[in-house]
Amino acid sequence: MEGYSFECVADNQYTGRGNLYERMLTITKPANVDISSLTLDMTGTTSIADVSKIRIYSSSSNAFDPRDVSGYTKVCEVTPDASGMTTCDLTATLSSTVSYLFVTYEISETATEGNVVTAKLTTSTTLASREILLRRKLLFAPGDYSSTNYRIPAIVTAHDGSIVVATDKRKYNQTDLPEDIDV
Repeated sequence: MEGYSFECVADNQYTGRGNLYERMLTITKPANVDISSLTLDMTGTTSIADVSKIRIYSSSSNAFDPRDVSGYTKVCEVTPDASGMTTCDLTATLSSTVSYLFVTYEISETATEGNVVTAKLTTSTTLASREILLRRKLLFAPGDYSSTNYRIPAIVTAHDGSIVVATDKRKYNQTDLPEDIDV
């Protein structure tokens, strides 16, 4: 929306080929502000072809879980414009209360490892920038299995070729021992 600056939070973690709902930006829409479209600047993206689709979801909660988008309202789905400037016309009327918009990218199965995908609202200075890996998948997130956080992921190959993975489930906070931690 021209003339209005939204609070934006960028996700600057790595992403992976074939990921469908990679959150780039979380936008806070204030109460009683109407939005009919958003324009995204992707000019910092290495190759626009690395992004198959842009989807924007809406929710009353500021938490977004890319593993299951069924609890969110999809308000836009577009193919990125090759120019790097893509306008997303919102297809649903947003709540008159404070709500959150999640700008997500579908990363192409053939995206180039090491390339970068970016997103910035034209009305904001917040820039999301994520490097593409061959694969990256979210397995555990805060709140899963009554956790506050997950930390210290580990992976090792056993002598027989089996892969062993582990992570720490932090029950009440992010602090190390002697806090309550499950491995």
